[in-house]
Amino acid sequence: MTVTRPLAEVVGANCKRWRNQIGLTQDKFAEFARMVGLRWTASAVGDFEAGRSSPSLATVIAVAVALQIAFGRTASLNSDDEFVGVLLDIDARSAPTLADIVGTEVDWIDVNGVLRPPAEDLFKLFRGGVVHGYGGPTEEEWDGIDEVAERGRQFRADLVAHAGVADKRMARQIGISVSDLMVRSIRLWGRTFSEERDQRAGPDANQQKKGRITREMRAELERGSS
Repeated sequence: MTVTRPLAEVVGANCKRWRNQIGLTQDKFAEFARMVGLRWTASAVGDFEAGRSSPSLATVIAVAVALQIAFGRTASLNSDDEFVGVLLDIDARSAPTLADIVGTEVDWIDVNGVLRPPAEDLFKLFRGGVVHGYGGPTEEEWDGIDEVAERGRQFRADLVAHAGVADKRMARQIGISVSDLMVRSIRLWGRTFSEERDQRAGPDANQQKKGRITREMRAELERGSS
């Protein structure tokens, strides 16, 4: 059976698990929370851990940092329940990360009532990865997009290789790359700029006629890009 849990419950349960591993009471952890800007009391910690609050990303980040600070200390409680913080010589890699705060073994996490990604995707996202399939392309579709993009790059390279003097001159005049000019020309006329100019001018055209046609075609290019 598929299990879905609200994000607030997931991060709250993880906070409680790490707090207990460190050996802190809710009241003592609230002290670390206040060190990083959370105006928390023990009851606020309890609400967070029970999933009764809807934490912002800023709160989740602050909780992760507070746990990391607390992880570098041990809570030594005397008979009067007074806190004594002492630094521990521990491997810093053992401290919880931001991804650990959102990690869970359940199948899905309800982020906001609409976005319900698999738990592994949310963990991957917080680890700096990219997830797919939430209205955008899937991984398979990305492969297809990459393939099309590569064909497009090769197409442009082939066009540039066939660019003539007139194509390069016009690209400079309107401030675009030769590749872009060639693509625009193909879209507008089905042929390169120089080929279209020569087609319109005819074989016996003089420089004056070619100049007039060039100006007309430039105006068409600029209108087509606006």
